[in-house]
Amino acid sequence: AALTALLSEIKEYDYTFLLPLEYEDNAAGSNNLALLSYILNDRIGSKPTLHVGGQNVKENRGSRISTDSTTSVGAAKLLASQFATVYHGGIFQTDKVTPSIQVPKPSLYFAAKAVGYRAGQNPQDSLTYKTLGITKSQDILNNVTDRENLIQFGVLHLREVDGIGLVVNLDINTLQGDKNKFYMNPDGSSYENMSVQIKEYLIKSLINKFKKEFIGTTSLKYPSSLLKTNLANFLSDMVASGLIVSWRNIVITKRAVDTYVEFEYQEPTTNEKLFILAYATI
Repeated sequence: AALTALLSEIKEYDYTFLLPLEYEDNAAGSNNLALLSYILNDRIGSKPTLHVGGQNVKENRGSRISTDSTTSVGAAKLLASQFATVYHGGIFQTDKVTPSIQVPKPSLYFAAKAVGYRAGQNPQDSLTYKTLGITKSQDILNNVTDRENLIQFGVLHLREVDGIGLVVNLDINTLQGDKNKFYMNPDGSSYENMSVQIKEYLIKSLINKFKKEFIGTTSLKYPSSLLKTNLANFLSDMVASGLIVSWRNIVITKRAVDTYVEFEYQEPTTNEKLFILAYATI
């Protein structure tokens, strides 16, 4: 009841990340599932992303993580959304009083470090191959099969790279599917967190811009031609900022109580021939 009341209060607040305190055995517990349901079904405007700590350490798995790492993988299967990321593995932090001592911290700390990094970067900056200042993990994933299985199940994790140290193997969310075949699904959803961040930032920025434009009027009274011109200028500004590479095909639809806009854009990735559809209600 308390969580429901809180979500009702913050429904229209402007925020980007949710970092719940329930992790490992409760990574996909009722409260975290309720948070995801709120994001998917009740959130007004752009959607925040949910960042959850998974399993801290390995559990007698041998060389296969897909069968024994039930907490991280199980949580990813239950959350199964481009708006939810599970972070596998607790980390170690240097003791402030005695620097020679490494203190084990739960996976929640891994998730918190990742969210902190995201908050300080541009939406188009991926966590892939970033170190996050983590020098030691509670679960060293030296087996390639382990890492491949975690990727297929949508679990974000660390790997050791010679000359760099521990890095994020792939900035991936829990959306389920064959990640070897698809970067972007037909419905516009993606397994890559960077894609989700770019789209939601675009939508948030667009909504905030036109809130100011509509002061003293409404989107229905606002001339469609002027709206299209201003949206084109907005998207051109996003190109200049480096958030997107290009855009095309603006469509504006006046409905009974609001205005629906959609457009296509290209991300600054190696797959720049791919146009992605975005839409918003203003």
